[in-house]
Amino acid sequence: MVDGLPRSVSRLDVDAAAERIRGFVPAPPEADGPPPAAVTAAPITHRVHGWTILVIVVLAFVSTLAAASP
Repeated sequence: MVDGLPRSVSRLDVDAAAERIRGFVPAPPEADGPPPAAVTAAPITHRVHGWTILVIVVLAFVSTLAAASP
């Protein structure tokens, strides 16, 4: 399709096709801060996940013992 005409065929070279496709690509967003490589990671101050796993393991063990008791 060329210039919005249905069923029209036109041969394009690679550069012309690339320019046509670039027209559909949005512009990159404006950066409002430093690049990601310049940002330092925040320290982890709590370990809630580890305690959750420990509680699940303990509960699984206790329920296994309760189910196995006569």
